[in-house]
Amino acid sequence: MGAHFDPARWAHLDRVVVLSPHLDDAALSCGALLAALPSGVDRVALTICAGDATAGGGASVRKGFTEPAIRRAEDRAALATIDCHPIHLGFADAIDRYRNSGAPIYNKMEFLGDIDPDDREHSAAVQSLIGRLCCHLGVTAVLAPLSIGRHVDHWIAAQAGLALDGIVEALWLYEDVPYMLPDNQVGSGQDDSASAMKRLGVTALDSLEVPVHIEDKTALVGHYASQVGALFGDEDGVRTTLRRITDSDGQPCERLWRVASTATER
Repeated sequence: MGAHFDPARWAHLDRVVVLSPHLDDAALSCGALLAALPSGVDRVALTICAGDATAGGGASVRKGFTEPAIRRAEDRAALATIDCHPIHLGFADAIDRYRNSGAPIYNKMEFLGDIDPDDREHSAAVQSLIGRLCCHLGVTAVLAPLSIGRHVDHWIAAQAGLALDGIVEALWLYEDVPYMLPDNQVGSGQDDSASAMKRLGVTALDSLEVPVHIEDKTALVGHYASQVGALFGDEDGVRTTLRRITDSDGQPCERLWRVASTATER
């Protein structure tokens, strides 16, 4: 059984930073928590892969994906409704990253799986910049993805978050919505919180369950018009999905985990 979210226990923080792999993940997975924080706590959604797409051999990979400029506008509009500050970093999405030869690193759905060796430089750059940014933000809690669903951008964001453990005031890993539901996962095999933690080399200490008001979160998610169809089908699909993610009492929730490394004591 997870602990229920108590906003008063977060009131001592200067800010809460959500590491968001893409331009919607903070709202999808932590929107209710961000909205419920005490008014004196700054809310920040730090999106890693928010840079513009580049021309090149990956044009066929990008076909069918919404341009980043449109998604940045959606993110700003959504986060404004919950008084959350968007920070859009210039890193490219996995589908827009290339090998030295000019070929895309990830073809088709290859970004669901292991991080390609040619993507290690990108991963190191993300971790370095996130470390520098989050080490100078006062009393800060960082929320990073568990990387359920095995998207490499989520995995890289998770690793960047774990590198902050012991440096920031608190670190929590959030369940990736909607990918924590088996039928919202793409590719072979299923993934869940336990599998994601094993992959990251951590074990659960405790969990936190944040109540979700269905209509409020549906309105928040609705600002990401370019993504609703692909992820949920339509607005009713958003509601249906949110109702399926429940706490220990069967009520809609967002779930986060506090973890410890399985390699060394923290």
